[in-house]
Amino acid sequence: MIRKIIRVQLFLVVLVFLLVVLFSLSPQKFLKLAVLQSGATLAEHVELTLEKTFDAGALIESIPYERGRFTDVLPMRRYERAIKQGKGDCSNLAHGLAYWLVENRIDFAIVHLLRLPGFVQGKGHVALEAAMEIDGAEKAGILDLLEGGVLYDKNSLVSARDLLNETADEIIIRPYHPTRDSRSAYYEKQNLESTVIGVTPNDEQAEYFRFIESVYIDIGNRTLERYIFDGIALLVGVFPKIHVQQSDYAEIESEYGGAIFASKCALIIVRTMVLIAIVSILYGLAYQLRISKILRRGSAEV
Repeated sequence: MIRKIIRVQLFLVVLVFLLVVLFSLSPQKFLKLAVLQSGATLAEHVELTLEKTFDAGALIESIPYERGRFTDVLPMRRYERAIKQGKGDCSNLAHGLAYWLVENRIDFAIVHLLRLPGFVQGKGHVALEAAMEIDGAEKAGILDLLEGGVLYDKNSLVSARDLLNETADEIIIRPYHPTRDSRSAYYEKQNLESTVIGVTPNDEQAEYFRFIESVYIDIGNRTLERYIFDGIALLVGVFPKIHVQQSDYAEIESEYGGAIFASKCALIIVRTMVLIAIVSILYGLAYQLRISKILRRGSAEV
């Protein structure tokens, strides 16, 4: 029985290893396809409260922008490297600020601009809709950290709802950093026409941050740490989803239907096999405990 338990434990380790390998071979593609979630409406995810806000202009102005990107999984370090040191791409910056917003209980949603085709290869953009203080007023709008500003359509802040409903006429960026300007190709009308808008709500991002902080062990290799801990978060179901409208999901399926099916099936199979392995281990331990009690009872009787 002990040998069987050991074999099951090894099997569990191999399954987790295979998931990590699958994730590491193409992390962007596997993650984005596995966490896509369709819904009839995204309204509940982009209705932000204004109970607490922050000065978006002052925050952007304080970022010492540098070129390059980084890989890290620990939320606090992501914040330090992105916001305090100014390093990283759009995703690094957005997720770095998201941690600070969670810690300060400021409402937000991460906004994903998924270009079709090509978003699984990294063609797209990440921004935030957040509860901000702008021009002395508390408002919710899209903050683009990579572009160093806040999105406007004429004199009105642009929201995720505006992007979803395609109601913005001409989007410009009001920059709050001297190294940035008012234009971005991401928000040009012809590019938005081939872009699907996805949303990750505050609560899902906060749950993911708490989970990573609770299980994190410093391995010393930041890339490997990301593969391992993001893989585990995906396995247990706490990796943040990208919610898209049902009609947009159908459009993505027409482009990546086979890959989506394969990613979700692989995830379900691994989760099921891990559960079976855990149950088998617990059963084996219970069996061994029972045998030990019987042997001890027999010895006492002799």
